[in-house]
Amino acid sequence: MSASLLSVVRAERARRARMAEQKEEAEQDLLAFVRMFWPVLEPEKPLIEGWLLDLLCDVLMAITDGGMARVCINVPPGSTKSTLLNVMWPAWEWGPCARPNLRYLSISYSTAVPIRDNLRFVQLVKHPVYQRCWGDVVKISREGAEWVANDATGWKMVSSTGGGVTGFRGDRVLLDDINNPMDVESETVRAATNRFVLEVMPSRINDIRQSAIINLQQRTHQNDATGTLIEKSEGYTFVCVPMQFDPLRICSFPLEFGEDGEPTRVWTDPRALGPDGKLLAGLGVNGRGEPIVKMGSPMARAEGTICWPERFPDDPPGSYRRTLNITDYAWDSQFNQFPGVRGGGIIRSDWWKLWQGEAYPDLGTVIVSVDTATEEGAHNDYNACTAWGAFAGEEGQPQFLLLHAWRARIPLAQLQTRVALTCRAWGADYLLIEKRSRGRDLADEIVRLNADARWEVVLIDPDKSKEARLRAVSHLFSGDMHKSPMWVGECRHTFVLSAQDVVRVNRKPATEVECPTCRHFGPVRADPSGMEVWEGNGLIFAPDKDWAAEVISEVGAFPYGAHDDYCDTVSQALSFARKNGVVLRKVEYQAEEAERRRYRKPMGTPYAISKRG
Repeated sequence: MSASLLSVVRAERARRARMAEQKEEAEQDLLAFVRMFWPVLEPEKPLIEGWLLDLLCDVLMAITDGGMARVCINVPPGSTKSTLLNVMWPAWEWGPCARPNLRYLSISYSTAVPIRDNLRFVQLVKHPVYQRCWGDVVKISREGAEWVANDATGWKMVSSTGGGVTGFRGDRVLLDDINNPMDVESETVRAATNRFVLEVMPSRINDIRQSAIINLQQRTHQNDATGTLIEKSEGYTFVCVPMQFDPLRICSFPLEFGEDGEPTRVWTDPRALGPDGKLLAGLGVNGRGEPIVKMGSPMARAEGTICWPERFPDDPPGSYRRTLNITDYAWDSQFNQFPGVRGGGIIRSDWWKLWQGEAYPDLGTVIVSVDTATEEGAHNDYNACTAWGAFAGEEGQPQFLLLHAWRARIPLAQLQTRVALTCRAWGADYLLIEKRSRGRDLADEIVRLNADARWEVVLIDPDKSKEARLRAVSHLFSGDMHKSPMWVGECRHTFVLSAQDVVRVNRKPATEVECPTCRHFGPVRADPSGMEVWEGNGLIFAPDKDWAAEVISEVGAFPYGAHDDYCDTVSQALSFARKNGVVLRKVEYQAEEAERRRYRKPMGTPYAISKRG
C-alpha cells in the first residue's frame, strides 16, 4: 500500500472514530447533538454557547427523561428557542434517543415559523450524517411543509391557534410564541388564545401522565398564555430568564428527581450565585415583610447583568438595549419577562404619591366610584369600587387621596349592600356608577333601599374608550413632571444625580461623585442616550396598604394588564372631579352654603343716562 493511500485510510479511520465518539456523546446529551448538527442548519453562523443554552437543553432532556410533563419557559428573543424546541429536540428524540414513535403537535399564533422549522427539521433528519448514525432508527416516509412522518408511526404536525387540530393527539404539544405581540392587546384575540390554551390544548395529548405540554414564549402581556397558565393551571414548572438580572425575581426550580420523587438537582439563575454556589448576600425584607435588595450589596451589584453576554454583548452596560432602540414596554415584557410594570403605558406606578401616616387629612368632597361586571360568575370581570377624598395641599391646591378600594364577584343584592356600606363609612357626597352593564340596576336598587342617604347617585355614560378616559386624567398624576438624564460613572453603572451634584459637575466636570450602586467615587459623564427618570409632584395620593398597591399595579399595567376593573373607577372619579370641581374642606362647603343662602336685596333697573349735546 502506497504512503498516500495509507494516509487516506488513516484519515478515514480517524474521521469515523470522531463520528463514533460524537454519536455516542449526542445520544447522551442534547447539547452535544446541537453542537454536532448546528453547521447543518447554520453553515455561515457559528454556534454561540452560554449558560442559557445549557439550561434550555437541560430542561428539554428532563422532559425526555420523564421528570417534567408541563413546562412554561420564558426567555428573551434571539435565544435559539424555536430551533431547539421545533428542530433539534424532536430530531434528537427520534434518532439518538431511539424514540421514532413520538408524535409532535407544533402550534404558534401563525403557521409561518413552525412551517419554516418543519422544513429545517426534515433537512436535519435527512442529512447524510444523521442517516449514517441513526438511519436504522428513523426513515422519513412522508414530508411536507405542515406534516412530516416516519416509518415508525411518528409524525410532526404544524398548526396555529386558529387552525384545526381536532382529531390529532400528540406525545408532545409544542407551543412556540403562541401570542402575537402585534395583536396581543386585543381582548378578543387574547381571549381566543387563552381559550385554546385552557380548553383545547389539554385534550390534544395522548397520555395525560406521560405526554408533555411545553409553552415556550417571550412575555407580551400580563394575560398572555403564560399569565393564564400561572393563574389558572396547576402542575406546571415555570422557567423564567429575564435578559437583565432582577434579584427580586430569582428563578429556581427542581431539574432532576430521584426514585423517591425528591429533587436531586435544583437549578438557580447563576447570576444570583457566588463562586461557592450559594446565594449572593444582600436580600432582605422591609417593615411590611416585602423583599428588598440592600444597596451596595453583592446582590445589588449583580442587578442588571445580561443573561447571555456571549450572544447579547452589553459593554458598556445598557448598550445592547440602546442598539435595539425599542420601547420601555417591549423591553420590560419581551426581554425582561415582566409585562405591564414599571409604569405601564399611560400612568406610571411611581407617579402616585405615598400618603404618610395612618391619619387622613380633613377631607372635603368624597366620591365613591363603581364599575359593575357584565355578568356574575367566577370567570367574569370583577365589580370594582374605589373611594376618593379631596383635600387642600400646602399651597391650597386641590389634591386627591385614595381612601379605600375593593373588588368582588358577587350578585346584585350583595353588591348593593357593600357599595352602600362603603358610601356610609366614608361619608360620600357622590356615588358614581357607570351606566353600562348592570350599572342602572345597581343605581335603582341603591336609591330604593337607601332613601335616607345623603349622597347623590350619578350615572356616568362614558363617551370615550377606556384608554382615552384614563389618558384624560393622567396629568393629575404626573403634575409638572420633567425628565432627568442618566449619568455614567467610572464603574459603568448608570444613575440619576441630585440637583446639587448636577450643578457641581456642570461647573467642574472632574468632580467625583459616589455611585449609589457600588459606592465608588469618581468622575461621571452625561449619558444622553440612556434611560430617563421622571420627577415631579402630582396630585394623587395613596396610602401604604395592600389594597392600594393592587389598584396602583393594575392602573400601571393598563392597557397591557390582565384586569382593568379598577382603571375604570379611577378615571371615572377623577374625570368627574375635574369637570365638576370639588370642595377641599367641609368648612369651605359650609361657608359657601351660608353665603349662597344669605339674603340679598334685589337690584332695581338702573336708569339710563343720556349725553346732552
